[in-house]
Amino acid sequence: MGLIVFDLDGTLIKERTIFAIAKKYGFLEEVVKVIESPIKNYMKSKIIAGFLKGLTVNEFLDIIKKIPLMDGAEEVSKTLKDKGYKLGIISDGYTLVTEYFKEKLGFDFSVANRLEVKNGILTGKIYMPMGWLETRCFCKQSVCKRAHLRIYAKKYGVSVKDCVAVGDGPADLCMLDEAGLGIAFNPKTPELLKYAKMVIDKEDLREILSYL
Repeated sequence: MGLIVFDLDGTLIKERTIFAIAKKYGFLEEVVKVIESPIKNYMKSKIIAGFLKGLTVNEFLDIIKKIPLMDGAEEVSKTLKDKGYKLGIISDGYTLVTEYFKEKLGFDFSVANRLEVKNGILTGKIYMPMGWLETRCFCKQSVCKRAHLRIYAKKYGVSVKDCVAVGDGPADLCMLDEAGLGIAFNPKTPELLKYAKMVIDKEDLREILSYL
C-alpha cells in the first residue's frame, strides 16, 4: 500500500479548526446551528466561510498554530515516509490549515477548500473542489474525499484498493468506503463503523502502525 490519506480535524490534530476560530471570535453558536441544520453539507461550508469575513490571514494562522497535533502524529508521519508511503491530507476544512500541517508533518499533498484572500484579509468567500458530482458520491461534501482519493491514487500510480484512509467523522465515510483499508480513528459517528475495516478507540495515531 503506497498511499495513505488522513482527515485533519480530530485525526491529525486534536481540535476542529472552525471551532477553535469560532471560540476565539465569538461565533461558535452560529457555527453549531449551521452544522446541525438539514441543508446540504457543501452549503454549510459556504455559509460558515462567511463568518470568517474580515479576519486577517495572520489572525487566522495564529489560532491554527496553537492547535495541538494528535498524539503520535509526528512519529507516524516519519515512520510511514521512511517506509516509502506517499502521505496526504484530504479535508473539508481550509487549505490555509492543511498546507500548514502538511509542511509541519512532511506530507506530500493536501486537498481542502480555498478561502478567498484580498490584501491579507479573508473575504468570506470559499472555493470548493467538491467532486461528488463526477463520482456520483452520496457525501455532498464541499470536498468529496472519495473523488480526491481516486485522483491522487491515479497520480501516484496506486490502485485505490491498495490505499489506506484514516478518518473520524461523517465527512470521511466515502473515503473509508473507497480505500482498500479504511481506518476509523476514534469515530464520532456509529455510521463510520459500517465503512471501516479497522477501528481505533485511542487518541494515539501510533495505533495505526500495527495495521500497516
